[in-house]
Amino acid sequence: MTARLLVFTGKGGVGKTTLALATCEALKLQGKNVFYNSFHVDHPREVENLNLDYFDLDLEDSATEYMGRKLHSETVAHWIMKTPFFKALFGMMPGLGQMILLGHVLDRLEQDPDLYIVLDSPASGHTLSMFESTHNFHEMFQTGILADDIKKMHRLLSDPKFLEIQVVSLPTEMAIQEANELSAQLVELGLNKPKHWLNSSMIENEQIKESSHDQLPSFLKIKTELETELRKEYQFHSIIPYIASSQFEQIVQMITPTMTGSLE
Repeated sequence: MTARLLVFTGKGGVGKTTLALATCEALKLQGKNVFYNSFHVDHPREVENLNLDYFDLDLEDSATEYMGRKLHSETVAHWIMKTPFFKALFGMMPGLGQMILLGHVLDRLEQDPDLYIVLDSPASGHTLSMFESTHNFHEMFQTGILADDIKKMHRLLSDPKFLEIQVVSLPTEMAIQEANELSAQLVELGLNKPKHWLNSSMIENEQIKESSHDQLPSFLKIKTELETELRKEYQFHSIIPYIASSQFEQIVQMITPTMTGSLE
């Protein structure tokens, strides 16, 4: 069974957005009601080009909605959010805003049991601090309505049927080590072990596979030899081939079948 919240993370430039959008496309082809979200970052234009559903989150709107539910008054919540104290609070405690945004995502999933959300995290550090925020604020607010909400978040985030984290890396020693370190840190937070995706594999590229090693240019020989050694040392959930195309939408559509297979 596919988890209903799929988070793609990894260092910048490893292909998180490509894999996230291909996963949205795969779920859509399966008839699922799926939304793409890049958290507090504006969604890329390719989301609309691929005709995928999405929603954007704004910290102030999310915080206002949250307080409005707790205070049973949107008017009072709007007034509170305009005060200098709360603006300063979010500036001093950025983790609070991340937790509220994550809570907004979880609320949408709870309200609609048929909904799937693919969360494209801007960077690995952001992902770690986002999940750390629920632990940090649980220690600060051990009683009251906020504490109850954090407990509920922990329960949902520890459920493998609800959350699945996908860590993406490129076939380089540094990228893979950073991905493994991130996975270990997320497990320490009580989350299930993430799936590790190797993106842009030269060995799996069709043209390279059809060529003998001796026919390859020297730089490709070095890349394929390095990747071969890395794949002996590390384990990956799935491997995505390098695709030589400048058309982003085409790349997404080409790897969608791989993402479909991983969801089954």
